[in-house]
Amino acid sequence: MTNDQITLVGAHAIPGLTFRRFRGESNYPSMLAVILSSAATDQIERHDTLEDIARNYSRLTNCDPYQGMIFAEIAGELVSYARGWWWDEAGAGSTPGFA
Repeated sequence: MTNDQITLVGAHAIPGLTFRRFRGESNYPSMLAVILSSAATDQIERHDTLEDIARNYSRLTNCDPYQGMIFAEIAGELVSYARGWWWDEAGAGSTPGFA
């Protein structure tokens, strides 16, 4: 197990399923593939590019992708990912978000 692996207690026992952290720009092509595959399956029109992902992830606020992201892979192929962040709400303090 490498140091970017995540143990997810209670995860379903799916052969080859592993979880890991963000690895930087090298993740962008597989993230794009997940976005476009999901859009096609959900019949949503999207036109994301690698440049879009690079631009969006270079401008993140209230999120450290190396700490606030989780990637799910089956047999080494990315099948899903999620990112957490926070924001301030008036009178409520910091509020977490997850997508």
